[in-house]
Amino acid sequence: MDVVEVFWNAKPDLARLGLKYGSALDPRVERIFNEVRASVADAFPGCATLVRIAVRKGGKDEAIRVLRHGCADEEDLEGLQVLIRQAVERGACV
Repeated sequence: MDVVEVFWNAKPDLARLGLKYGSALDPRVERIFNEVRASVADAFPGCATLVRIAVRKGGKDEAIRVLRHGCADEEDLEGLQVLIRQAVERGACV
């Protein structure tokens, strides 16, 4: 079974929506995180998918990074970024 880890820096998307992540999780942020997790899992059928969500300021790290069995997988990062953006929008609209 393939193991896929997706690292997503949510800070830019949350800032764009005017949402802040704090010690008490805002229900809107929680909906967005759940929507992203579900969408990412659907993008890798048959794989054990772990979504790691970071909320940190800029820096040199990419917004999205994918590892498959511990090795970088840059096959379709742009498509995954679009998928995550759509999930964020769905989660924000509910």
